[in-house]
Amino acid sequence: MFAIGALTALDLDQARALGTAAPIGLLVIAAIVVLAVRTVVKKIVLGLLLTAIALAAWTQRTALDDCVEQVREAVGSSDTVAECGFFGQQIDVPVTLAP
Repeated sequence: MFAIGALTALDLDQARALGTAAPIGLLVIAAIVVLAVRTVVKKIVLGLLLTAIALAAWTQRTALDDCVEQVREAVGSSDTVAECGFFGQQIDVPVTLAP
């Protein structure tokens, strides 16, 4: 076999064993790397998705404040619908008071 500090030539059986073991070992290492990378990628994608949702909600906070004011005005008047805009869409909010 191999001695520490000395390099010896491989015979045919050792080369055949190494030729079989090396690809198997590399496949095992590749599988471990793929699992680790998949986990990291999932975390990154989930983090980016949650950040995008949070930013979208943050940008709509003024639209929500405006909608609250429009509903308050509609309650104070005879209007039955307040018109609000969210994410570029017009939404009609029914305003009814319980008797």
